[in-house]
Amino acid sequence: PSAPTGAITAWLTSSFRSSATMSVAATARKSSTYWALKQICIAGLVQALSEGLAFGMRAGLDCEKVIEEISKGAAQSWQMENRGGTMVEDKFEFGFAVDWMRKDLRICREEAKGNGTPLPVTETVARFYDEVSAMGGGRRSTVRPGA
Repeated sequence: PSAPTGAITAWLTSSFRSSATMSVAATARKSSTYWALKQICIAGLVQALSEGLAFGMRAGLDCEKVIEEISKGAAQSWQMENRGGTMVEDKFEFGFAVDWMRKDLRICREEAKGNGTPLPVTETVARFYDEVSAMGGGRRSTVRPGA
């Protein structure tokens, strides 16, 4: 014998709502983890790019030419292609503010602590940003060489 149509509809509706709710919650968790991963990668990458360019500039290299060359290989990144030249030109008005990155990295570190992931580079970069903020640079761009 077949189940009454109303019972099937109620079961399907209930199952769909339950699955949709679970899917939305899982997607939200994954997207916050994805966002944290992205911020962790950006923080370390910007720090490395800043250090490399500060090193090159202090050594007297033509960093615009250096960027042109090394951005074609393993050192290539969006940050290098879009911010490397502006770093060398000392232009920082459009960057992501230090205090915003501090907030983001605090959230990332809390999430990493919750899942047991050590973040030594992120911890180091976060301390650098804390120092810059303590010196009054909280609204400065996060992409300043040697900052």
